[in-house]
This record gives sequence, structure tokens and C-alpha cells, in this order.
Amino acid sequence: MTFDQWLMPFHAFTTAHVVAGCDGGDPSTWTEVPIGQATGRTYHACNADSAVVGYQGRAYVFDLSNSTSTTTKDQLPSGIFLAMLRDMELTPETAVDTAPGSSPSAAP
Repeated sequence: MTFDQWLMPFHAFTTAHVVAGCDGGDPSTWTEVPIGQATGRTYHACNADSAVVGYQGRAYVFDLSNSTSTTTKDQLPSGIFLAMLRDMELTPETAVDTAPGSSPSAAP
């Protein structure tokens, strides 16, 4: 499964109980951004900035959120969030495998 194919069930699973209009839109419209050594996607929902990237068979998800459901960005500025993502070091070789949960199947 490609990363783009994986994004659709991931998005459906993670936004199943999100208020209409606050799900970040279709994954094909998400902005490409550098995340560590790879290119991922980022989107803004009503109370969060989120980013996801597939790298060497694993998916990494980064969320920056607050507890409100407003359409304003009352959190860390997006520029700082994007800089943090760019400077990440993705290390799948040190990841710890756990038993599968009720999330989308196989990572990209």
C-alpha cells in the first residue's frame, strides 16, 4: 500500500467523530511539507495542526492541538510547528512494535 492509499483510511479513522468542516479536508488537498528525511502532508483542522508522513514502512503522526473547537489558531504558530517537523529525525530502526489496535491497517 502506498502512503497516499494509506491516508484515506487513516483520515476516516481519525476524524470519525470530528465536527463537520473540522476534519482538514480530503487528504489529496493536504500540503506537502518536509518532515525529517521524508516528505509528508500537513493540514489545519478547527483546533489542530496535524502532519503525517510515511517513512521506511512506518507512519508518523504529529498533532499540535488545543482543547477548543474554534477556527482560530490559538496555539503555537504554524511556522514554528513546520520548523520542528523539518528538523525531526525519523528513526524507524529504533521504533518499538506493539500489538495492533483498532487503527488503520499496515503503515505505508
